[in-house]
Amino acid sequence: MDLRHFISLVSSVLFTVAGIWYVVDIAGARVKPNVASFVIWSFTNASLLASLIVKHVWVSVPLGVISTLSSLAVVVLCFRTKYFHFSLADKLAFGAGLIGLLLWIVTKNAAYNVYILAVLNTIVFAPITIKAFKHPQLETILPWRINLLAAIALLLAVPTLTPLQLIVPIQQLACSVPLNIALWLGQVLGHTTS
Repeated sequence: MDLRHFISLVSSVLFTVAGIWYVVDIAGARVKPNVASFVIWSFTNASLLASLIVKHVWVSVPLGVISTLSSLAVVVLCFRTKYFHFSLADKLAFGAGLIGLLLWIVTKNAAYNVYILAVLNTIVFAPITIKAFKHPQLETILPWRINLLAAIALLLAVPTLTPLQLIVPIQQLACSVPLNIALWLGQVLGHTTS
């Protein structure tokens, strides 16, 4: 096993740990998830996973599997427990998500799908970052710190510096870095009201 494959394996393990930890925190009511984001991700992650496989972007496939399964688990927990966050930002992101899904249906191109869904997933992530800043007590920080490390490892594991290989790792960083900063700032500034 070469270094790149080892880093890819580390990334997959870290994403798995972060995903499981987050789902456990939701089940324990330590996180109030943004239900609209996870509903959209249940569809987009499955679609992205299929496109990554079709385009042979193997370095990001484990993340696609983990993201799809964890998103579905979060949606089930949200509706089962009726404990979730749904704000104006969630409604806007949900609308953007529907537009993104329609664009993918229209293009019917796996590579376009990867690009469209990377942008879409970043937009749909915004409500979580906003919530993390305004209400950091509604998120747990450790799964997101692990997610950030996994995203960095995923970027380092990219086999070739092509847009198709880079888009998913860059999208992960574009979501994880602001979220971790928002959680930290929200805690430092003492944002604790619901």
